[in-house]
Formats: sequence, structure tokens, C-alpha cells
Amino acid sequence: MNETDLISGFNEPFSALSHLLGAGVFLLLSFPLLRLGGGNLPKLMALGVFALASVFMLSVSGIYHGLSPKGGILQRLDHSAIFILIVGTMTPIHQMLFQGVMRWGWLLLVWLIAITALTLKNVFFTSFPEGWGLALFLGLGWLGAVSVGILWYREGSAFIKPLLAGGLAYTVGAVLEFAGQPLFLREILGPHELFHLAVLIGLGFHWKFIYTMARRDNLSTSKPNRRKWRTMAP
Repeated sequence: MNETDLISGFNEPFSALSHLLGAGVFLLLSFPLLRLGGGNLPKLMALGVFALASVFMLSVSGIYHGLSPKGGILQRLDHSAIFILIVGTMTPIHQMLFQGVMRWGWLLLVWLIAITALTLKNVFFTSFPEGWGLALFLGLGWLGAVSVGILWYREGSAFIKPLLAGGLAYTVGAVLEFAGQPLFLREILGPHELFHLAVLIGLGFHWKFIYTMARRDNLSTSKPNRRKWRTMAP
């Protein structure tokens, strides 16, 4: 959607400004989040990966959608950043809530899948079908359903509600984007703009979950019998 005439200097002002503002907000929220890492280096690094992936994705998206003409390296970075955010979100969850194979093994698997997917998408960028790209994004994201199912069994449904809400927000936004509907406000607010809003909402839910989880982890580190999931079995 070309809205150049609406705000001078921006190709897609709503999409650009919403994600640039979001990048600023989540950058500020990164400081209290990273403080929860304390002296635990693996935890601090996992939280850092999530915070960096979030700010990077929103910043690249905002810059890319603000420029005219678009395309080239920024468009590739914009798409690649989505893969990075997906696995960046999984990283602190598995670092703090799982052990053994379901910690490092699972993270190795999803990072390898993400790197392979974004490599293929970049190599065949001009010929890569849009539907395949959507399937890769959603497929990688919903691999997290395995983790959510385990946490549901272990912690109960209330614990995972922000994870589910975030995943649903991302999914609804992606489906609206692919469908090209609906269109509101004389083509100012369309499916692509709704997708950008859905990304901010989904990220907000996941950020809340990870922040709450990190605080809980700090409060419970003194308990010697704290239970984490070591394998796929109960």
C-alpha cells in the first residue's frame, strides 16, 4: 500500500512508524528484562538474544517500510528478521524452563531450521512463492506448540495463556496479510497494517510471558527441588 502522499518522506507511514515506535519501546523495556539475568550468564545471554531479535526485527521493518523505493538488502533483512525473532523468542523459554534434550537439543534444532529456511528464502528470494514463505513462518512458529503442550501439562493452562495469545495474534495477522483483506479507512489501514499491529500485539504477549518467567526463575532459584523438564517424558 503506497501512502507516500499522507506523510512526506515515508513510503508506508503507518507500517514504518508503528514498528519504529515499537522498536523504541521494546529497547527501553530491554533494560529491566536484562537485569533479570543477574549473574547467570546463560540466562542473561538467552534474554539478550530475545531482546536483540525483537528490537532488530522492528527496526529493520520500520526502516524498510519507510523507504521509497523499497527492495534490495533491506527487504531480505526484513524477511530474515522474522525467522530470527521466532527462534529468538523460543531461546529464553527453553533456557529457563527446560533441561537436557528439550533445552539445548530443541534450541539447536529450531535454530538450524530457521537458518536453513532464511537461507533458502534469500537464495531464491525473487522466485520464492509467497504462500511458501507464509508456511515457513507459521510452521516454524507453531513448532513452539510442542513446548506449549509440555508447559500446559506441567504448569497448567493459566501459565501458557500469554504464549497462546501471542501465537494467535501472529497467526491471525499473517493470514490477513496473505488473504489481502480487510481494507479500512480508504486504504490507509489494510491487511498489511493490521499485520504490523498483530506483530506488536503478539510480541507484547510473549515479552510479558518471558519477563514474568524470568522474575519467577529468580525467585525460585533458591529452591533445590525446582522441577524442569529434562526429556519428552513426564
